[in-house]
Formats: sequence, structure tokens, C-alpha cells
Amino acid sequence: MRPLGSLPLVCCMLTMLGCATTPPAPASYTARQSTTGRRTQRIPFVAPRSYAAFVRAELAANQGGDGPQQAVRYYERALADGPYDPYLRCRYAQALHKAGDPEAAAEVLRDTLKEVPNHPLPWLTYGAIAEAAHDLDEALYAYGRAATLIPPDPAGAVAMARLLRAEHNASAAQQVLIRLALQQPEQRPLALRARLDLALATGRADEAATIYGKLHQVPPTSASTLQEVAAALLKHGQTTPATHLLRKIPTAANNAPLKLQAYEKTFAWEPLKTELTQHPADWFGGPGVVAEALLRIAEPAAALLAIEEAQLLLQPNAKALHRQTLCHMQARAQLQQQDALAALATLEGGPAGALEHPAGRALLRQILGQLGQPQLGQLLSSEP
Repeated sequence: MRPLGSLPLVCCMLTMLGCATTPPAPASYTARQSTTGRRTQRIPFVAPRSYAAFVRAELAANQGGDGPQQAVRYYERALADGPYDPYLRCRYAQALHKAGDPEAAAEVLRDTLKEVPNHPLPWLTYGAIAEAAHDLDEALYAYGRAATLIPPDPAGAVAMARLLRAEHNASAAQQVLIRLALQQPEQRPLALRARLDLALATGRADEAATIYGKLHQVPPTSASTLQEVAAALLKHGQTTPATHLLRKIPTAANNAPLKLQAYEKTFAWEPLKTELTQHPADWFGGPGVVAEALLRIAEPAAALLAIEEAQLLLQPNAKALHRQTLCHMQARAQLQQQDALAALATLEGGPAGALEHPAGRALLRQILGQLGQPQLGQLLSSEP
């Protein structure tokens, strides 16, 4: 994309961090401002004569195929009645971008910004198009301008922080969001949510808990807070920080599955074994779930106890597949104990179909492999 050629990126960064001032609005924008110099509308009015074309353009823009191309034509028709309407021109630029002409879209926005340099929407739209074109500096500059208008637009600060985070500059992103909350106290919840997302994405567990407490007005060290933040960290793929928080709270029925997930993902086998063997199996989803987890960490003796408990709890009308699953788990545990003959006996005495099931045939190969007959295992467990 051709650069805007205005202030350098560092000026917007300095302004967001409180080290610079926003340049005054050019005279060309005064016609769209009130006597106080503040914007009278966040989204300009669409002229009634443009309604039909505008609606058709909006409908076409969300369609596949040649929808974006049709939207471009309808937006051009709508703009004939209001060529300098920033909202319409931004939507027109977005349609051009979707239609595969990003340079034309950028040119429309550059022309719009000459007319209304202090309106946030063209800056935000330009930033999004620059970001899609992987022009990070231009996108940061555009978002920064939106964030440093008078009044500043919070969406610009949030988008700017998101890009900085993507560039592994979490500290600068955090400063942008802190500055947003200080400049606009009414935007504090928005800034806190963005800061929480930043802390979660970068794995700063304790900071995330603190921000969560401020956002929801709850103690940051309470068990419920730590549990909620740990769950969010797991969703962001931050397993180690999640485990760090979960180890701070006692295990209970409502967080046991979460701890199980976190410990498994971080290969924390010892605390996992402790949790599984010291708390009721129902907390984790039942003895079958516990047995499966114990097999995954190679604790066959404890797994066999859980399997036995699960078998005792089976109802007379339990599904055959459930019975087969427990039979296969028992054989797996016996194989982990290097007791191939016991595993073979389990499969032989198991429910109907346990040996014929693909899992049963796989176990038979392992059994015969332990008994020194791998070729026989392949022969006997092959498909008919």
C-alpha cells in the first residue's frame, strides 16, 4: 500500500503513551464539527435518496461470488448523492477490498481522510485494509491516529494493542491500553477487557487474575477467580500458566476436570496422580475417566482399581460398548504391568465382541508381541 505520508508511526506511539499531543484538525473538517470542535455524529447520516442503493449494497457485500463487485456498483450509486459521506465511503472501500482491489480501496480512504482527517472510521478502515495487506507500520499508524483523535476512539487503541501484541511487543500494547483507561474513564471496562485478553494470550497468569478481579469486582486470589482465569488460559493454549494458578487452589468437584486437563497438558504426572487418587472419581467424570487418565500416565495398578470400581457401578442394562471399553482398559493396564497372559485372559473372558473389536485386535497384537510371537499376532488379528 502507498503510505499516507502523514506523521510517522512513532508520533502516534508517543501520543498514546502520553508523550505527545494530537495535531489540530484542519479547517476543512470544521463544517462537520460542532461549535465546541467535537464530532456531532460517530456515523454520518445516509441521505434518504441513497437508502435503496445502500441497502442493496449492504446485502450484496455479504454474498459470495460476484457479491462484492455488485456491492461496489451499488455503493457508487449511493455515493452519487453524498460523495463525502465518510460512512458510505468507508463501506465502499471495504467492498473494493473484498472485490480484490485493495489499492483502489486505500485511495478512496486517503481521499476521505483529506476531507475528514479527524473522523475515526476512515482511520480504522484504512488500518484494517493495511493490516490485511500485512503492512504493519501503516496499520499501526492508522489505528494510532484513531486512538489519538479528540475525543480518542477506543477501537483504535484496542486494534493498535492487538497488533503490537502480534509483534511480541506486549509491554507497549499494555501501555496503550492503560493510557486509554486514563484518558477515557468511561472506557475503563473496554481497556480492562483488552488488557485481560493481552495477559491471557501472553501467559501472564497473575496479572490476568488481577485484571479479572478489577473487571468483575471480585477478589483476584479467590478460588473462583483463579479457576476462571485458568480456564481462559487453557483456551489460549497457555497450559503452564494455567497449571500455576490451579495449584494455588484446593481441588473441588467443580474444578477437578480443569485440573486434570491442565496437568495432562503440562505433563505434571505426580500432581496428576495425586489428584486422581486422593479425590472422588465422580469429581473427574467417573471412575472410567480416572482409569483412562491413569493409563495415560502409566499407573496401571491405580488404573485397575478405578476400572474395578467402574465395573461394579455398571448397570445391568449398560451398553455393550461400555462393557467392551472397560475390558480393553483392563487389558491395557495388565499389558503395562507386563502381564500378557492376564491381558489375554481378560479379552477371552470379556463381553461379546471385545476380541473382534479393532481395539481388541490391536491389544491382541501387543499381547503376542510381549509373548515373543509378533508374526502370529499380525496373522490372528488381521482383517477377515
